[in-house]
This record gives sequence, structure tokens and C-alpha cells, in this order.
Amino acid sequence: MSRCPTLATDSTSGIADALKVVDCMSGEAAATAFGRLFGPSGGLGTALTLLLTLYVGLLAISLLTGRSRLGLNMLTPRMLVLGLVLTFVTSWVAYQTVIWSLLTGAPDQIASIVTGQPGSATAAFATRLDSIFAAVASAAEAANTPAAVSATGITPAPPQAAGWTAGDVLWMAAMLLLLGTVGVLLVARIALAALLAVGPVFIVLALFRGTNGLFVGWLKGAVMFALVPLFTVLIGGASLALLAPIVTELNAGAVTMRSAVTMFLGASVYVALMVIVLKVSGTIVSGWRIGGRDVADGQGER
Repeated sequence: MSRCPTLATDSTSGIADALKVVDCMSGEAAATAFGRLFGPSGGLGTALTLLLTLYVGLLAISLLTGRSRLGLNMLTPRMLVLGLVLTFVTSWVAYQTVIWSLLTGAPDQIASIVTGQPGSATAAFATRLDSIFAAVASAAEAANTPAAVSATGITPAPPQAAGWTAGDVLWMAAMLLLLGTVGVLLVARIALAALLAVGPVFIVLALFRGTNGLFVGWLKGAVMFALVPLFTVLIGGASLALLAPIVTELNAGAVTMRSAVTMFLGASVYVALMVIVLKVSGTIVSGWRIGGRDVADGQGER
């Protein structure tokens, strides 16, 4: 039974609460998947033994046929890779401490250092976004509240532009802010958790030249989704700082169509920046090289 909290159905739940639930459930799901794959009673334990036997056998055949020469330059990297693979696919503690913590915690730590935010920068960003969303939603409700009945007994209609009221425009802006973050930050975290859950399988595939490309593809995807929250916090935080004066003006007095449209444009720019975050993360990973090997295509020197 899961020990993670669940999202409340009332209006008090926001992005910050959703992040906590997703992080908790992701950790539990990854631990469960690891145990089912290569745990003491895992379904792929026998397959792992066969693959390791095949790896050692191929290495022995290569030495016997003269295709490889016995020496430190040949044995050291192979034994190092074999030791790392065995460590990460047979020990959840090692996998969680190194790979899981590095990909899920390091970007948040970097964001905290850059922004000077104590604690989790991602959680602080989500809390700030929740407050802005609540302020915009409150202004939208106020704009849609019917005006007081005039002396003639007629309720003045709210100002409209092309059939849209200021409240409608503000609700659209609030939805853009919410969907822009959920569509990037939460989706990236869920995708990263899914990749890490099956990570041990792809780590084993790194042993063989023919399947190494699958490991490279997994590594590219995992690192890309790990970088998304970092740039989301940095770029999104700057965007929210620009939107803060507009939100303050909305809650300071009567909402006008001009202020509502300004907020809508700001929210649209925010969504565009979130799309750029995905593009930037993908571009960075596509040119990544490890030890002379181009991670983008898996070719190069060994």
C-alpha cells in the first residue's frame, strides 16, 4: 500500500502539492520496479546471469583468438564497466544513491544555488506560481461579479471586447499559467520517473557494442528530462517576476480590459518560454559527448 499523500479534491491543492505527490509516488514506483526486475525474486535475474556469462565468454574468445591483447589498457575499462553494471543493477541502494539522486536532486540543487533559494528551488517556484494563479483567479471572479444595481434599477454589464469580458480573459490567462507549468514540469518529472524505473535494463545493455545504442538513447532521454525542471525554475522564475507587478495591479483596484489583456499576453509569453525550455534541454543533450563518444549517434572512439 502506498504511503504517499493524495491530491485533495478541493481547491486548496496546487502545483506544489502535485509535485510532492508525484515525487513520492515516483520513488515508490521506481523501487518497486527495481525489485521486480533484478531483486532477489526479480523476473530478470536469470537473464542477467546469462548476459554476464555471455559477456565474459565473448571477452575470453576475443583473447584466445588474438582479436584483443591482454593488458591494463584493455582490461581496466572493461572490468570497470562490468563492476558498475553489477553494482547498479543488483543494489537498489547504489542505484538510488547515485543515479536516482543525481538525476532528480542535482538539477534542483543547482537551481537553488543559482537563485539563492534555501531548500528546494522547484518547490519554492511551484508555491510562487500557485499564489499568482490564485491571485489571477480571484481577480477574474471579481471581474465577473455583477455590478451593483444602479439608481434606475439596471445592472450595468461588464465591459466587453469581441464578446469577451475582462474576467474571461483573466481565466484564460490563469489556465495558460497552470497548463504551461503542468505540461512541462510535472510531465517531465513523470517521464523521468518512468525512465529511471526501467533504467537497470538499459544499464545492462551498455555491456555490448550492439546494444550500447539503446543505453545511449536511455541516457539521453533521462538527462534531458532531468534538465527540464532546472531551466523551468530559472526561466519560469524570471517570467513570474515580470508578471508580479501586473498581478499586483489586478488586485489593487477594478479590473479593466486593458489590464486583463496585458496579463493574458504575459501568460502567453510564459507558455512560449516553457516550450523553449524543452527545446533547450533537447539541444544540450544532443551534442553531449562522453569519453570521445558522441552520445547523439553512439559513434566514435572507445
